[in-house]
Amino acid sequence: MLTALPDSAVRRSACSVLQEEMVEEVLAMLGGAMQELTIGPAVDYATDVPPVIDAEAQATLLAQITRLEQGGARLLMRTAWPAEMQAMAM
Repeated sequence: MLTALPDSAVRRSACSVLQEEMVEEVLAMLGGAMQELTIGPAVDYATDVPPVIDAEAQATLLAQITRLEQGGARLLMRTAWPAEMQAMAM
């Protein structure tokens, strides 16, 4: 979006139109793209989403998700951590 719309005012206008007219379609596309992401160890080049660095970072992220949901935000997707990754964390 930055390349296509270099001016910040134009980007804001484009986003407001997007929100009003195409939000469900775009959210569905984002959800589909998220399903294609690979969760795994940071050392694996195939990994798109590595683990957070520690339990404190995880707690911070989960607290932010909770705050956003309580404020009315919609969570697009929640996925379980792969079983093989859980075993590695122990």
